[in-house]
Amino acid sequence: MPLKFIYEKLKKAKILIVDDISENVQLMANILQTENYYVLAATSGEQALKMAEIKKPDLILLDIQMPVMDGFSVIKLFKENINNLTIPVIFLTARTDTEDIIKGFQAGAVDYITKPFQSAELLARIKNHLIMKFSLDFILTQNEFLNQKNLELEKAYKNLKEEQQKVIDMEKLKSVLAMAVTTNHELNQPLTVIQGNIEMLTIKFVELLNDKHVKKIIESIDDIIDKMNKFANFDKITFKKYCNDIDMIEFDDIND
Repeated sequence: MPLKFIYEKLKKAKILIVDDISENVQLMANILQTENYYVLAATSGEQALKMAEIKKPDLILLDIQMPVMDGFSVIKLFKENINNLTIPVIFLTARTDTEDIIKGFQAGAVDYITKPFQSAELLARIKNHLIMKFSLDFILTQNEFLNQKNLELEKAYKNLKEEQQKVIDMEKLKSVLAMAVTTNHELNQPLTVIQGNIEMLTIKFVELLNDKHVKKIIESIDDIIDKMNKFANFDKITFKKYCNDIDMIEFDDIND
Protein backbone atom coordinates (compact mmCIF):
# COMPACT_ATOMS: atom_id res chain seq x y z
CA MET A 1 0.00 0.00 0.00
CA PRO A 2 2.72 2.61 0.84
CA LEU A 3 4.54 1.99 -2.45
CA LYS A 4 1.33 2.27 -4.44
CA PHE A 5 0.43 5.44 -2.56
CA ILE A 6 3.87 6.98 -3.24
CA TYR A 7 3.85 5.90 -6.90
CA GLU A 8 0.43 7.48 -7.49
CA LYS A 9 1.55 10.67 -5.78
CA LEU A 10 4.75 10.86 -7.85
CA LYS A 11 2.75 10.71 -11.08
CA LYS A 12 0.76 13.77 -9.97
CA ALA A 13 3.52 15.69 -8.20
CA LYS A 14 3.38 19.49 -8.45
CA ILE A 15 6.67 21.39 -8.37
CA LEU A 16 6.94 25.15 -7.97
CA ILE A 17 9.97 26.81 -9.55
CA VAL A 18 10.89 30.20 -8.08
CA ASP A 19 13.51 32.24 -9.92
CA ASP A 20 13.55 35.88 -10.97
CA ILE A 21 15.24 34.96 -14.28
CA SER A 22 12.64 33.60 -16.69
CA GLU A 23 15.27 31.73 -18.75
CA ASN A 24 16.24 29.71 -15.66
CA VAL A 25 12.59 28.96 -14.98
CA GLN A 26 12.08 27.69 -18.53
CA LEU A 27 15.23 25.56 -18.39
CA MET A 28 14.17 23.83 -15.18
CA ALA A 29 10.59 23.46 -16.42
CA ASN A 30 11.82 21.66 -19.55
CA ILE A 31 13.86 19.26 -17.40
CA LEU A 32 10.99 18.55 -15.02
CA GLN A 33 8.51 17.95 -17.81
CA THR A 34 10.65 15.07 -19.07
CA GLU A 35 9.47 13.27 -15.91
CA ASN A 36 5.88 14.47 -16.43
CA TYR A 37 5.89 16.62 -13.29
CA TYR A 38 3.21 19.29 -13.09
CA VAL A 39 5.23 22.52 -13.18
CA LEU A 40 4.31 25.82 -11.54
CA ALA A 41 6.43 28.93 -11.90
CA ALA A 42 6.95 32.24 -10.05
CA THR A 43 9.46 35.01 -10.75
CA SER A 44 9.34 36.75 -7.34
CA GLY A 45 9.10 35.82 -3.70
CA GLU A 46 5.72 37.49 -3.27
CA GLN A 47 4.30 35.69 -6.29
CA ALA A 48 5.74 32.39 -5.05
CA LEU A 49 4.04 32.70 -1.65
CA LYS A 50 0.67 33.49 -3.21
CA MET A 51 0.96 30.63 -5.70
CA ALA A 52 2.05 28.20 -2.99
CA GLU A 53 -0.99 29.15 -0.92
CA ILE A 54 -3.38 28.54 -3.83
CA LYS A 55 -1.77 25.62 -5.70
CA LYS A 56 -0.29 23.65 -2.77
CA PRO A 57 2.88 22.34 -4.49
CA ASP A 58 4.53 19.10 -3.38
CA LEU A 59 8.04 20.53 -3.67
CA ILE A 60 9.60 23.97 -4.25
CA LEU A 61 12.79 24.80 -6.15
CA LEU A 62 13.79 28.20 -4.78
CA ASP A 63 16.46 30.57 -6.00
CA ILE A 64 18.21 32.27 -3.08
CA GLN A 65 19.43 35.42 -4.85
CA MET A 66 16.35 37.40 -5.87
CA PRO A 67 15.60 41.14 -5.64
CA VAL A 68 13.09 42.63 -3.15
CA MET A 69 12.48 39.32 -1.31
CA ASP A 70 15.34 36.82 -1.34
CA GLY A 71 14.96 33.07 -0.97
CA PHE A 72 15.75 33.10 2.77
CA SER A 73 12.82 35.44 3.42
CA VAL A 74 10.53 33.34 1.23
CA ILE A 75 11.37 30.11 3.10
CA LYS A 76 10.89 31.80 6.47
CA LEU A 77 7.44 33.13 5.57
CA PHE A 78 6.46 29.89 3.85
CA LYS A 79 7.37 27.71 6.84
CA GLU A 80 5.48 29.91 9.29
CA ASN A 81 2.34 28.21 8.00
CA ILE A 82 2.08 24.88 9.84
CA ASN A 83 0.43 23.29 6.78
CA ASN A 84 3.65 23.81 4.80
CA LEU A 85 6.03 22.11 7.22
CA THR A 86 6.12 18.82 5.30
CA ILE A 87 6.61 20.48 1.88
CA PRO A 88 10.30 20.20 0.93
CA VAL A 89 12.14 23.28 -0.30
CA ILE A 90 15.35 22.84 -2.30
CA PHE A 91 17.23 26.08 -2.68
CA LEU A 92 19.25 26.96 -5.76
CA THR A 93 22.41 29.01 -5.41
CA ALA A 94 25.40 30.05 -7.44
CA ARG A 95 27.41 30.45 -4.26
CA THR A 96 28.92 27.64 -2.28
CA ASP A 97 29.71 29.58 0.88
CA THR A 98 29.19 27.36 3.91
CA GLU A 99 27.52 30.24 5.73
CA ASP A 100 24.85 30.62 3.02
CA ILE A 101 24.24 26.88 2.89
CA ILE A 102 23.81 26.65 6.67
CA LYS A 103 21.56 29.70 6.61
CA GLY A 104 19.37 28.01 4.00
CA PHE A 105 19.03 24.84 6.09
CA GLN A 106 18.26 26.87 9.20
CA ALA A 107 15.54 28.70 7.29
CA GLY A 108 13.83 25.38 6.49
CA ALA A 109 15.33 24.08 3.26
CA VAL A 110 15.91 20.31 2.99
CA ASP A 111 18.63 20.42 0.31
CA TYR A 112 20.51 22.71 -2.04
CA ILE A 113 21.74 22.55 -5.64
CA THR A 114 24.50 24.76 -6.95
CA LYS A 115 24.27 26.49 -10.31
CA PRO A 116 25.01 25.44 -12.96
CA PHE A 117 23.46 22.05 -12.20
CA GLN A 118 23.27 18.71 -13.96
CA SER A 119 19.81 17.59 -15.10
CA ALA A 120 20.28 14.08 -13.71
CA GLU A 121 21.32 15.42 -10.31
CA LEU A 122 18.37 17.82 -10.19
CA LEU A 123 15.87 15.07 -11.05
CA ALA A 124 17.44 12.59 -8.62
CA ARG A 125 17.34 15.03 -5.70
CA ILE A 126 13.77 16.03 -6.52
CA LYS A 127 12.61 12.42 -6.72
CA ASN A 128 14.32 11.49 -3.44
CA HIS A 129 12.71 14.35 -1.56
CA LEU A 130 9.31 13.70 -3.11
CA ILE A 131 9.50 10.07 -2.01
CA MET A 132 10.38 11.16 1.53
CA LYS A 133 7.59 13.74 1.48
CA PHE A 134 4.96 11.28 0.26
CA SER A 135 6.18 8.62 2.70
CA LEU A 136 5.69 11.09 5.53
CA ASP A 137 2.26 12.01 4.14
CA PHE A 138 1.32 8.33 4.16
CA ILE A 139 2.46 7.92 7.77
CA LEU A 140 0.57 11.02 8.88
CA THR A 141 -2.54 9.86 7.02
CA GLN A 142 -2.32 6.44 8.65
CA ASN A 143 -1.78 8.00 12.07
CA GLU A 144 -4.82 10.18 11.59
CA PHE A 145 -6.84 7.15 10.47
CA LEU A 146 -5.67 5.12 13.48
CA ASN A 147 -6.39 7.98 15.87
CA GLN A 148 -9.90 8.23 14.46
CA LYS A 149 -10.38 4.47 14.81
CA ASN A 150 -9.09 4.63 18.39
CA LEU A 151 -11.62 7.35 19.18
CA GLU A 152 -14.39 5.25 17.63
CA LEU A 153 -13.26 2.19 19.61
CA GLU A 154 -13.12 4.20 22.83
CA LYS A 155 -16.64 5.49 22.18
CA ALA A 156 -17.88 1.98 21.36
CA TYR A 157 -16.21 0.61 24.51
CA LYS A 158 -17.80 3.35 26.61
CA ASN A 159 -21.22 2.60 25.10
CA LEU A 160 -20.70 -1.12 25.73
CA LYS A 161 -19.79 -0.46 29.37
CA GLU A 162 -22.88 1.70 29.76
CA GLU A 163 -25.07 -1.02 28.26
CA GLN A 164 -23.44 -3.63 30.49
CA GLN A 165 -24.10 -1.44 33.50
CA LYS A 166 -27.73 -1.07 32.45
CA VAL A 167 -28.03 -4.87 32.25
CA ILE A 168 -26.40 -5.22 35.68
CA ASP A 169 -28.70 -2.57 37.13
CA MET A 170 -31.71 -4.28 35.58
CA GLU A 171 -30.69 -7.64 37.07
CA LYS A 172 -30.22 -5.98 40.45
CA LEU A 173 -33.63 -4.37 40.12
CA LYS A 174 -35.25 -7.70 39.22
CA SER A 175 -33.55 -9.43 42.16
CA VAL A 176 -34.49 -6.76 44.66
CA LEU A 177 -38.02 -6.55 43.28
CA ALA A 178 -38.41 -10.33 43.58
CA MET A 179 -37.17 -10.15 47.17
CA ALA A 180 -39.53 -7.25 47.90
CA VAL A 181 -42.54 -9.08 46.44
CA THR A 182 -41.63 -12.24 48.35
CA THR A 183 -41.18 -10.32 51.60
CA ASN A 184 -44.45 -8.50 51.03
CA HIS A 185 -46.24 -11.78 50.40
CA GLU A 186 -44.70 -13.57 53.38
CA LEU A 187 -45.23 -10.76 55.88
CA ASN A 188 -48.63 -9.62 54.70
CA GLN A 189 -50.53 -12.48 56.37
CA PRO A 190 -48.98 -12.19 59.87
CA LEU A 191 -49.33 -8.39 59.74
CA THR A 192 -52.98 -8.76 58.76
CA VAL A 193 -53.47 -11.11 61.74
CA ILE A 194 -51.81 -8.63 64.09
CA GLN A 195 -53.83 -5.77 62.65
CA GLY A 196 -57.09 -7.75 62.99
CA ASN A 197 -56.38 -8.77 66.56
CA ILE A 198 -55.63 -5.20 67.61
CA GLU A 199 -58.92 -4.08 66.06
CA MET A 200 -60.71 -6.81 68.00
CA LEU A 201 -59.03 -5.71 71.23
CA THR A 202 -60.01 -2.06 70.67
CA ILE A 203 -63.60 -3.15 70.03
CA LYS A 204 -63.62 -5.25 73.18
CA PHE A 205 -61.77 -2.71 75.22
CA VAL A 206 -62.75 0.69 73.81
CA GLU A 207 -60.50 2.53 76.25
CA LEU A 208 -57.50 1.09 74.38
CA LEU A 209 -58.22 3.46 71.47
CA ASN A 210 -56.87 6.25 73.59
CA ASP A 211 -53.89 4.30 74.83
CA LYS A 212 -50.72 5.86 73.43
CA HIS A 213 -48.96 2.51 73.24
CA VAL A 214 -51.73 0.94 71.20
CA LYS A 215 -51.85 4.00 68.97
CA LYS A 216 -48.10 3.65 68.39
CA ILE A 217 -48.49 -0.03 67.49
CA ILE A 218 -51.29 0.75 65.01
CA GLU A 219 -49.22 3.57 63.44
CA SER A 220 -46.17 1.31 63.15
CA ILE A 221 -48.18 -1.48 61.50
CA ASP A 222 -49.66 1.01 59.01
CA ASP A 223 -46.17 2.35 58.35
CA ILE A 224 -44.81 -1.17 57.72
CA ILE A 225 -47.64 -1.99 55.31
CA ASP A 226 -47.13 1.33 53.47
CA LYS A 227 -43.39 0.69 53.14
CA MET A 228 -43.94 -2.87 51.95
CA ASN A 229 -46.38 -1.72 49.26
CA LYS A 230 -43.99 1.07 48.24
CA PHE A 231 -41.01 -1.28 48.22
CA ALA A 232 -42.75 -3.77 45.94
CA ASN A 233 -43.60 -1.17 43.29
CA PHE A 234 -40.45 0.76 42.34
CA ASP A 235 -38.63 1.08 39.01
CA LYS A 236 -35.15 2.16 39.99
CA ILE A 237 -32.57 1.43 42.66
CA THR A 238 -30.40 4.00 44.38
CA PHE A 239 -27.76 2.62 46.70
CA LYS A 240 -26.05 4.23 49.65
CA LYS A 241 -23.25 3.01 51.87
CA TYR A 242 -24.34 1.14 54.97
CA CYS A 243 -21.07 -0.03 56.49
CA ASN A 244 -17.71 -1.12 55.12
CA ASP A 245 -18.37 -2.52 51.63
CA ILE A 246 -22.05 -3.20 52.19
CA ASP A 247 -24.65 -1.14 50.35
CA MET A 248 -28.25 -0.52 51.26
CA ILE A 249 -31.10 0.79 49.16
CA GLU A 250 -31.92 4.48 49.43
CA PHE A 251 -35.47 3.73 50.53
CA ASP A 252 -36.61 7.35 50.82
CA ASP A 253 -36.04 7.83 47.05
CA ILE A 254 -38.39 5.01 46.00
CA ASN A 255 -41.30 6.35 43.94
CA ASP A 256 -40.77 9.91 45.19
